[in-house]
Amino acid sequence: MNEFILLSKIKWLINYSDKYILCNFPKVHISLKIRLQDNLYDLLENTIRANVNKGTLRNKYQKEILVNLSILDYYIGLMIERTIIKKNRFNSFINTLLDIRKITYGWIENE
Repeated sequence: MNEFILLSKIKWLINYSDKYILCNFPKVHISLKIRLQDNLYDLLENTIRANVNKGTLRNKYQKEILVNLSILDYYIGLMIERTIIKKNRFNSFINTLLDIRKITYGWIENE
C-alpha cells in the first residue's frame, strides 16, 4: 500500500507514544496506558480500512477515525491532569492529533 500523509503521521504518533509516553507509565494507571495504546492501533486500522474501501464504507471508517481522535484527546488530557506525562510531550501529541484531524476533515470534504 502506498504511504500517504495521514498514515505516516499516525505511524509517527504510535512510535512517539511508544518511545516517550507509554514506556514510563506508572503501574497505577496501567488501564489508561492499555486504552491509549489500543486506541492508537484502532486509529491506524481505521485509516487503512478507510483508504482501501470506497463509498459509504469509506465514510464510516473516516468517521471512526474522528471518534478515535476524540478519545485519544480525552485520554491524553487525563494524563496531563494526573501529571503522568510532561507538558512538552503533551504538546507534541496534541499537535499531531490536530494535524491528523485537519487532514481527516479535508479527506472527508474531498469525498
